[in-house]
Amino acid sequence: MLVISHSVGRKGVNDPADVTAVGARLVALGFGWALPGPGGVCSADLVAAIELFQAIKEGVDVVRHTRVDGRVDVDGQTLRWLGAANAPRWEALLPDRPGYHNHEATQGSAMGFATSWLNGVLAGAAAAYQGGYRSAHPGAAPLTANDASPARGGKAPPHKGHQTGLVCDLRLPNHDGTAGGLETASPHYDRAAMRAQLAALRTCPGFDRAYLNDAVLIAEGLCSPLAGHDDHVHFEIQVPPRA
Repeated sequence: MLVISHSVGRKGVNDPADVTAVGARLVALGFGWALPGPGGVCSADLVAAIELFQAIKEGVDVVRHTRVDGRVDVDGQTLRWLGAANAPRWEALLPDRPGYHNHEATQGSAMGFATSWLNGVLAGAAAAYQGGYRSAHPGAAPLTANDASPARGGKAPPHKGHQTGLVCDLRLPNHDGTAGGLETASPHYDRAAMRAQLAALRTCPGFDRAYLNDAVLIAEGLCSPLAGHDDHVHFEIQVPPRA
């Protein structure tokens, strides 16, 4: 349990002992840049990490939001989440495993970071897809993640969101077992594999919604339409109850 005596962060009291305690907890959760300044001064990096953490626990995919104030208050919700057993960790995007490929790792992109909550959904979906479909169709493309969030969260051009490790894109499966480089109208698009991937995602606790402009899969209730999503899936997760 994390205990502080006074508020920490933007417009906080920022007692050095409290600043150090909050910074240490954030660093332990993977927000490695959340370091106080010399003598326990509340640094800009620590405030930025608090803002990112708040946006995550609020379930929003942009850091600059009305529910984000950059301050940890005594007995406030941010402090409670920092001390929670299931507090979100900031991690590299899930590495490769059966049924799943991390495309970000192969291209050296800056969009390869996510919350532990998102990685948990990806891991569950990979296992369900591999066991429920790909084991019987070994030539099918793996579930392929692309564009999660930047290394420290925040702005992620050209995306408007993708800032808080709660959303991720998936490349479309090809009939040749690769992924990406095509749209749903392409004859090379493997709708059966995409159907299985979306169905696998929907079995995972924490999954919220997926967007893809595939009229067949939309009619089946597996995804929703959204402008600009002819060539990839965008999916989002929910914030779990605090433990």
